[in-house]
Amino acid sequence: MRLPLPPDDDVLLIGRRPLRAVLARGVADAVRWETTVCGFTEHPDGVDVHLAGARDVRVDVLVGADGVRSRITPALTGRPAARPAGVTAIAARVPLGVPGAPPVPGDLRHGLAFGYGPRGVGVFLALHRPGPRPAPEAEPPYLVWSVAAAPERFSGDPATTNPAGLVDEARRLLRGWGRGSRRG
Repeated sequence: MRLPLPPDDDVLLIGRRPLRAVLARGVADAVRWETTVCGFTEHPDGVDVHLAGARDVRVDVLVGADGVRSRITPALTGRPAARPAGVTAIAARVPLGVPGAPPVPGDLRHGLAFGYGPRGVGVFLALHRPGPRPAPEAEPPYLVWSVAAAPERFSGDPATTNPAGLVDEARRLLRGWGRGSRRG
């Protein structure tokens, strides 16, 4: 299935590093990267943030942008940042425009692609192409791919598998996809 995008709409696929750079514009001196937050205490005039291996800091605003295993979100909301979905995924990006880069399927120039195939295995593909006037943080063109399945479909734990092993696992999960496949 291809998710079409209207020709005049902008869609931004952005990597974590450039997103961090954009979000930190103008406040970079106040952002602490790679710092473990142990907790916080709210006050009428701010928040005391308790840091591992460092002194507490008083801030006006605490942003919990620490991902699905967030320590901040459950403390703020009383519930986890995410719930298990019963799906495990492998994802990667492939640089484009370099020698040896694969050709881009034509349909991806017009939108995202998602496929669900044999044995409950799914695939996601998206093309990142900076526009004609990319921001300084923009990354060069790349293709994002992901293969997802129920955890028991994997031959091992993807979290402890090396990159080459993850590519092999994705190929194994996708065996048989070419036969009888249809475009939606």
